[in-house]
Amino acid sequence: MSDRQWQQWGKEDPYYGVYSEDRFSRNQIRDHRDEFFATGEKMVDVLLDRTIRYFGPVPTGRALEFGSGVGRMTIPLARRFNDVVGLDISTDMIAEATENCKKFDISNATFLISDDELSHVTGTFDLVLSYIVLQHVVPERGLPIIDRLLARVSTGGVAVLQASVKRPEISLPAKVRYYVRHELPWIRATLNVLRGKPWSTLSMRMSEYDPVGILRLYRKNGMSDVVVTEHYQGDVLTYHFMAKKLS
Repeated sequence: MSDRQWQQWGKEDPYYGVYSEDRFSRNQIRDHRDEFFATGEKMVDVLLDRTIRYFGPVPTGRALEFGSGVGRMTIPLARRFNDVVGLDISTDMIAEATENCKKFDISNATFLISDDELSHVTGTFDLVLSYIVLQHVVPERGLPIIDRLLARVSTGGVAVLQASVKRPEISLPAKVRYYVRHELPWIRATLNVLRGKPWSTLSMRMSEYDPVGILRLYRKNGMSDVVVTEHYQGDVLTYHFMAKKLS
């Protein structure tokens, strides 16, 4: 997904752009806000419990979230860490996240504009987290970003990154539908209308990472014992890569 597309999601349908369930779309989010943020709370608990199970207690000084969106996971992270930095490419997402932090009485979260160089980030972090974000970034961009994120993990800190891997074999009609959704915008717009959705509803492209390439980056950055767990996003296989930096 291009930066322009993500900025468009932030402007037109930010909650659905973060978590693509119909109940979180702009027309329904008012009735499902509590549920939306509860999903972030639950996922943070799951991921942190998993890190503790494999690596022991995680220091609770600083946390960095790449792709923080509207603060769905930043807010629960801020309840568990002293200082949290959220990175996002969309100024509209950041504005919405800032307002959400005020509503939840969160004062220890800072949001910064993201770029491929992570040029606005300073220092290291006890937790570096990215969830359902890298899967929408093409590997040519995503792998260098992963490298820079891992370089920001402090000694004794943990990195938890999620990325999609090769999609399972699908039928020819399914491949055609996928191609139309992502490569033929005018046909996609027509299909959106026929399905009762706004014609401008964007599509979510899923990338295919080589897990070995990601594991090499973990090793390069001082994390050789990586726990890999699988997680399906619809019919797309993704992996959670989790490791502790020992030195």
